Amino acid sequence: MRFELPGRRALPLLVCVTLVSTPALFAEETATVEPYTASPFATASDHELGHYAANLGRNLKGVLGRGNVRPLLLGASLALGGSLLDRRAESYFDQHPYPSAGRTGARMGQTLVVAGLTAGLFGAGALSREGRFHDTTYDLSQAVLVNTAYTFALKNTIHRTRPDGSNALSFPSGHTSTAFAAATVLQSHYGPKVGIPAYGIASFIGASRMASKAHHLSDVIAGAGLGYLVGRTVVSHDDRAGRHRQLSLGTAASPSGDGVGLALHFGF
Repeated sequence: MRFELPGRRALPLLVCVTLVSTPALFAEETATVEPYTASPFATASDHELGHYAANLGRNLKGVLGRGNVRPLLLGASLALGGSLLDRRAESYFDQHPYPSAGRTGARMGQTLVVAGLTAGLFGAGALSREGRFHDTTYDLSQAVLVNTAYTFALKNTIHRTRPDGSNALSFPSGHTSTAFAAATVLQSHYGPKVGIPAYGIASFIGASRMASKAHHLSDVIAGAGLGYLVGRTVVSHDDRAGRHRQLSLGTAASPSGDGVGLALHFGF
Protein backbone atom coordinates (compact mmCIF):
# COMPACT_ATOMS: atom_id res chain seq x y z
CA MET A 1 0.00 0.00 0.00
CA ARG A 2 1.38 3.38 -0.96
CA PHE A 3 1.07 6.33 1.44
CA GLU A 4 0.45 9.71 -0.19
CA LEU A 5 0.45 13.11 1.43
CA PRO A 6 -2.65 15.30 1.01
CA GLY A 7 -2.82 17.39 -2.13
CA ARG A 8 -2.41 21.16 -2.09
CA ARG A 9 -6.14 21.75 -2.44
CA ALA A 10 -6.83 19.73 0.68
CA LEU A 11 -4.08 21.32 2.74
CA PRO A 12 -5.98 24.38 4.05
CA LEU A 13 -8.80 22.13 5.26
CA LEU A 14 -6.30 19.80 6.89
CA VAL A 15 -4.63 22.70 8.71
CA CYS A 16 -7.94 24.04 10.01
CA VAL A 17 -9.14 20.61 11.14
CA THR A 18 -5.83 19.89 12.87
CA LEU A 19 -5.79 23.16 14.80
CA VAL A 20 -9.45 23.13 15.79
CA SER A 21 -9.31 19.45 16.82
CA THR A 22 -6.20 19.88 18.97
CA PRO A 23 -8.20 20.86 22.10
CA ALA A 24 -10.50 17.89 21.61
CA LEU A 25 -7.56 15.50 21.38
CA PHE A 26 -5.94 16.92 24.49
CA ALA A 27 -9.24 16.94 26.38
CA GLU A 28 -9.16 13.15 26.46
CA GLU A 29 -5.86 13.24 28.35
CA THR A 30 -6.32 16.13 30.77
CA ALA A 31 -8.38 16.47 33.92
CA THR A 32 -11.75 18.09 33.46
CA VAL A 33 -12.59 21.33 35.20
CA GLU A 34 -16.01 21.78 36.72
CA PRO A 35 -18.16 24.47 35.06
CA TYR A 36 -17.70 27.83 36.71
CA THR A 37 -20.18 28.59 39.48
CA ALA A 38 -20.07 31.71 41.59
CA SER A 39 -19.74 31.15 45.34
CA PRO A 40 -21.68 33.74 47.33
CA PHE A 41 -20.10 35.03 50.54
CA ALA A 42 -16.73 33.55 49.52
CA THR A 43 -14.01 35.42 51.36
CA ALA A 44 -11.02 33.17 50.75
CA SER A 45 -10.25 32.62 47.07
CA ASP A 46 -7.01 31.67 45.42
CA HIS A 47 -7.76 34.20 42.66
CA GLU A 48 -6.28 36.98 44.76
CA LEU A 49 -3.39 39.35 44.14
CA GLY A 50 -1.71 38.23 47.35
CA HIS A 51 -1.52 34.66 46.04
CA TYR A 52 -0.41 35.66 42.54
CA ALA A 53 3.28 34.77 42.82
CA ALA A 54 2.56 31.44 44.53
CA ASN A 55 -0.02 30.55 41.89
CA LEU A 56 2.38 31.49 39.12
CA GLY A 57 5.08 29.23 40.52
CA ARG A 58 2.63 26.35 40.95
CA ASN A 59 1.35 26.74 37.39
CA LEU A 60 4.86 26.92 35.94
CA LYS A 61 5.70 23.61 37.59
CA GLY A 62 2.29 22.13 36.86
CA VAL A 63 2.74 22.19 33.10
CA LEU A 64 5.49 19.57 33.49
CA GLY A 65 3.70 17.73 36.27
CA ARG A 66 3.23 13.99 36.35
CA GLY A 67 -0.39 14.31 35.30
CA ASN A 68 0.62 16.03 32.05
CA VAL A 69 3.08 13.42 30.78
CA ARG A 70 0.61 11.80 28.38
CA PRO A 71 -0.71 15.11 26.98
CA LEU A 72 2.86 16.29 26.44
CA LEU A 73 3.70 13.10 24.55
CA LEU A 74 0.53 13.49 22.48
CA GLY A 75 1.47 17.07 21.61
CA ALA A 76 4.96 16.03 20.60
CA SER A 77 3.51 13.29 18.39
CA LEU A 78 1.15 15.73 16.67
CA ALA A 79 3.96 18.19 16.02
CA LEU A 80 6.18 15.40 14.67
CA GLY A 81 3.40 14.27 12.38
CA GLY A 82 2.87 17.84 11.23
CA SER A 83 6.54 18.10 10.31
CA LEU A 84 5.88 15.63 7.49
CA LEU A 85 3.69 18.29 5.88
CA ASP A 86 5.92 21.30 6.52
CA ARG A 87 7.23 21.55 2.97
CA ARG A 88 3.81 20.93 1.48
CA ALA A 89 2.36 23.72 3.61
CA GLU A 90 5.12 26.15 2.63
CA SER A 91 4.62 25.29 -1.02
CA TYR A 92 0.89 25.92 -0.71
CA PHE A 93 1.32 29.38 0.80
CA ASP A 94 3.97 30.20 -1.79
CA GLN A 95 1.41 29.60 -4.50
CA HIS A 96 -1.57 31.00 -2.57
CA PRO A 97 -0.34 34.05 -0.65
CA TYR A 98 -2.67 35.70 1.83
CA PRO A 99 -0.77 38.88 2.73
CA SER A 100 -3.68 40.59 4.49
CA ALA A 101 -4.34 37.53 6.66
CA GLY A 102 -0.66 37.32 7.53
CA ARG A 103 -0.50 40.95 8.57
CA THR A 104 -3.71 40.73 10.58
CA GLY A 105 -2.57 37.65 12.51
CA ALA A 106 0.82 39.21 13.19
CA ARG A 107 -0.78 42.34 14.65
CA MET A 108 -3.20 40.36 16.80
CA GLY A 109 -0.35 38.49 18.45
CA GLN A 110 2.16 41.33 18.85
CA THR A 111 3.81 41.48 22.26
CA LEU A 112 2.59 45.00 23.00
CA VAL A 113 -0.98 44.11 22.00
CA VAL A 114 -1.05 40.94 24.11
CA ALA A 115 0.63 42.60 27.10
CA GLY A 116 -1.61 45.66 26.96
CA LEU A 117 -4.82 43.67 26.58
CA THR A 118 -3.86 41.22 29.33
CA ALA A 119 -2.88 43.99 31.75
CA GLY A 120 -6.04 45.95 30.99
CA LEU A 121 -8.32 42.98 31.54
CA PHE A 122 -6.46 41.98 34.69
CA GLY A 123 -6.87 45.49 36.09
CA ALA A 124 -10.58 45.53 35.27
CA GLY A 125 -11.00 42.09 36.82
CA ALA A 126 -9.15 43.15 39.97
CA LEU A 127 -11.61 46.00 40.42
CA SER A 128 -14.54 43.58 40.36
CA ARG A 129 -12.85 41.54 43.16
CA GLU A 130 -15.04 38.45 42.68
CA GLY A 131 -17.13 36.57 40.17
CA ARG A 132 -16.61 34.94 36.81
CA PHE A 133 -14.99 37.95 35.11
CA HIS A 134 -12.52 38.41 37.97
CA ASP A 135 -11.46 34.75 37.92
CA THR A 136 -11.26 34.66 34.12
CA THR A 137 -9.00 37.69 33.82
CA TYR A 138 -6.83 36.40 36.67
CA ASP A 139 -6.37 33.05 34.91
CA LEU A 140 -5.78 34.77 31.56
CA SER A 141 -2.88 36.75 32.98
CA GLN A 142 -1.41 33.62 34.57
CA ALA A 143 -1.77 31.65 31.34
CA VAL A 144 -0.11 34.36 29.25
CA LEU A 145 2.87 34.58 31.63
CA VAL A 146 3.33 30.82 31.93
CA ASN A 147 2.94 30.34 28.18
CA THR A 148 5.43 33.12 27.45
CA ALA A 149 8.01 31.50 29.72
CA TYR A 150 7.73 28.08 28.08
CA THR A 151 7.58 29.47 24.54
CA PHE A 152 10.65 31.64 25.13
CA ALA A 153 12.57 28.72 26.63
CA LEU A 154 11.73 26.39 23.75
CA LYS A 155 12.54 28.97 21.08
CA ASN A 156 15.95 29.69 22.57
CA THR A 157 16.71 26.01 23.11
CA ILE A 158 15.65 24.52 19.77
CA HIS A 159 16.78 27.40 17.50
CA ARG A 160 14.76 26.35 14.47
CA THR A 161 15.08 28.65 11.46
CA ARG A 162 11.91 30.36 10.28
CA PRO A 163 10.66 29.69 6.72
CA ASP A 164 11.60 33.25 5.73
CA GLY A 165 15.08 32.81 7.22
CA SER A 166 14.72 35.92 9.41
CA ASN A 167 15.96 34.23 12.60
CA ALA A 168 16.18 30.90 14.43
CA LEU A 169 13.19 31.33 16.76
CA SER A 170 10.58 29.44 14.80
CA PHE A 171 9.60 26.59 17.16
CA PRO A 172 7.00 26.82 18.60
CA SER A 173 4.72 29.58 17.32
CA GLY A 174 4.33 32.10 20.14
CA HIS A 175 1.35 33.82 18.50
CA THR A 176 -0.44 30.47 18.29
CA SER A 177 0.43 29.26 21.78
CA THR A 178 -0.75 32.52 23.36
CA ALA A 179 -4.00 32.47 21.38
CA PHE A 180 -4.79 28.86 22.32
CA ALA A 181 -3.90 29.43 25.98
CA ALA A 182 -6.33 32.35 26.12
CA ALA A 183 -9.02 30.42 24.23
CA THR A 184 -8.72 27.50 26.65
CA VAL A 185 -9.19 29.76 29.67
CA LEU A 186 -12.23 31.38 28.06
CA GLN A 187 -13.69 27.98 27.17
CA SER A 188 -13.20 26.75 30.73
CA HIS A 189 -14.93 29.73 32.32
CA TYR A 190 -17.64 30.57 29.77
CA GLY A 191 -18.22 27.33 27.86
CA PRO A 192 -18.67 26.73 24.12
CA LYS A 193 -20.53 30.00 23.45
CA VAL A 194 -17.27 31.85 24.00
CA GLY A 195 -14.81 28.98 23.60
CA ILE A 196 -15.76 28.03 20.03
CA PRO A 197 -15.26 31.56 18.61
CA ALA A 198 -12.07 31.90 20.67
CA TYR A 199 -10.64 28.67 19.25
CA GLY A 200 -11.67 29.82 15.77
CA ILE A 201 -9.71 33.05 16.20
CA ALA A 202 -6.75 31.12 17.59
CA SER A 203 -6.81 28.81 14.56
CA PHE A 204 -6.88 31.82 12.23
CA ILE A 205 -3.87 33.31 14.00
CA GLY A 206 -2.00 30.02 13.64
CA ALA A 207 -2.75 29.75 9.93
CA SER A 208 -1.83 33.40 9.41
CA ARG A 209 1.65 32.74 10.79
CA MET A 210 2.23 30.24 7.99
CA ALA A 211 0.79 32.66 5.44
CA SER A 212 3.34 35.26 6.51
CA LYS A 213 6.15 32.65 6.30
CA ALA A 214 6.96 33.14 9.97
CA HIS A 215 6.35 29.51 10.96
CA HIS A 216 6.28 25.94 9.72
CA LEU A 217 3.11 23.88 10.10
CA SER A 218 4.68 21.83 12.91
CA ASP A 219 5.56 25.07 14.76
CA VAL A 220 1.91 26.05 14.70
CA ILE A 221 0.65 22.64 15.81
CA ALA A 222 3.16 22.61 18.66
CA GLY A 223 2.08 26.11 19.66
CA ALA A 224 -1.57 25.08 19.71
CA GLY A 225 -0.79 22.07 21.89
CA LEU A 226 1.40 24.04 24.28
CA GLY A 227 -1.15 26.83 24.64
CA TYR A 228 -3.98 24.41 25.30
CA LEU A 229 -1.98 22.52 27.92
CA VAL A 230 -0.92 25.74 29.67
CA GLY A 231 -4.49 27.06 29.74
CA ARG A 232 -5.91 23.85 31.15
CA THR A 233 -3.15 23.62 33.75
CA VAL A 234 -3.75 27.17 34.98
CA VAL A 235 -7.52 26.80 35.20
CA SER A 236 -7.49 23.38 36.86
CA HIS A 237 -4.85 24.37 39.42
CA ASP A 238 -6.48 27.66 40.37
CA ASP A 239 -9.93 26.07 40.42
CA ARG A 240 -8.84 23.32 42.81
CA ALA A 241 -6.88 25.72 44.99
CA GLY A 242 -9.84 28.04 45.30
CA ARG A 243 -12.19 25.21 46.21
CA HIS A 244 -9.84 23.70 48.74
CA ARG A 245 -9.55 26.88 50.78
CA GLN A 246 -12.93 28.53 50.76
CA LEU A 247 -14.71 30.32 53.58
CA SER A 248 -18.45 30.74 53.11
CA LEU A 249 -21.39 32.04 55.09
CA GLY A 250 -24.89 30.62 54.80
CA THR A 251 -28.01 29.55 56.66
CA ALA A 252 -28.60 26.35 58.62
CA ALA A 253 -31.37 24.85 60.74
CA SER A 254 -30.87 24.65 64.49
CA PRO A 255 -30.21 21.20 66.03
CA SER A 256 -33.74 21.12 67.47
CA GLY A 257 -35.26 22.01 64.11
CA ASP A 258 -37.29 24.92 65.44
CA GLY A 259 -35.12 27.78 64.20
CA VAL A 260 -32.70 29.02 61.54
CA GLY A 261 -29.29 30.60 62.07
CA LEU A 262 -26.08 31.53 60.32
CA ALA A 263 -23.45 28.91 59.60
CA LEU A 264 -19.79 29.39 58.76
CA HIS A 265 -18.28 26.78 56.45
CA PHE A 266 -14.60 26.26 55.70
CA GLY A 267 -13.70 23.92 52.85
CA PHE A 268 -10.21 22.49 52.45
